[in-house]
Amino acid sequence: SRKLRDFEEDFAEIAADVNVDISTEVKIRKPDPLIGLWRPIQEVLRRIVQGVRFVRHILFWHECHLSFLVSLSSYILAFVFLVVPWAFLLRWFFRILVWGLLGPWMKLVDLYWESKINPALKRMQEKSFNNWLQLRAIHLRTQREKAAKMKQFQKRMFGRYISKVPTLNISKYRDIPLPTSNASPINNCEDRTRDISNRSKRVVGHNIVGELIPVLEAEDNT
Repeated sequence: SRKLRDFEEDFAEIAADVNVDISTEVKIRKPDPLIGLWRPIQEVLRRIVQGVRFVRHILFWHECHLSFLVSLSSYILAFVFLVVPWAFLLRWFFRILVWGLLGPWMKLVDLYWESKINPALKRMQEKSFNNWLQLRAIHLRTQREKAAKMKQFQKRMFGRYISKVPTLNISKYRDIPLPTSNASPINNCEDRTRDISNRSKRVVGHNIVGELIPVLEAEDNT
């Protein structure tokens, strides 16, 4: 039927992998017959290594703000578990649960549930699932179209190749400045009394905003 065909199309669209990554793909020039075997293993190992690095940065306070939040949350949980009488609450919770839900009156609840509530609940679940399936398919389709449009705009503005910059610190080595390092303006000015704002130059980032015609965030703010 038509409903079944629409359901299968929407479900296939949801089950498909939605690739919203607009970074340039690295293509292998030489054909590798084992690429289907080792590529998933590499992806799993990459995620494991990145997760271990991220946890290590938090444990060694390389990411100070995240380490502070984790420590603060730990102290708050320790205080809550220290003050709240969990043994008393759990004992009475399980007593009320057993006395209320494991008595002979549950037979009447089963009869009423199977006769009236369960059929209506099944119809509501089926209707809500179909609505969710359609909305999810529309959302994923919109994401794919938006990612393709954004990739073309970025290639037009910044060049052919696009690299994905990680938002979290997953680097293997830390870049620690040496004690002897220093910084100086690019254009050495003889007049040191001039304001630094006159010599500084703002570098516009690559963050693009907008739906219909994406523009740079700096241009949108102006």
